[in-house]
Amino acid sequence: QTVSTQPVSRTIQVETTDALRFVPDQLDVRVGETIAFEIRNAGNLPHEFFIGTPAEQQEHEREMASGAPMHAEPGQIDVPAGKTVRLVYTFSNPAELEYGCHVPGHYPAGMRGTITIS
Repeated sequence: QTVSTQPVSRTIQVETTDALRFVPDQLDVRVGETIAFEIRNAGNLPHEFFIGTPAEQQEHEREMASGAPMHAEPGQIDVPAGKTVRLVYTFSNPAELEYGCHVPGHYPAGMRGTITIS
């Protein structure tokens, strides 16, 4: 799984909410697809969108909780209030991944979703 410069297979729109949720919170993609995620934040709270395994989500949560500044890493993008951002990602192996927001307090409150790659 990598951030990609491959041609985009399709675009998936995801909304963030001030109720600390992603809409939708479950996605299905196919192995080999390069997805352009368009993540829209129409609310007042800043969010982020981070794709990773459950273990990677926990590691990222620890980093963010420690006060580390948000920094771009593969599969991660900041989603400022009132903005729409785009993240292009290629899914190369069958797996179950998560997407989450790790602004302090958001992930434990349930701001996460599941990506099933088949």
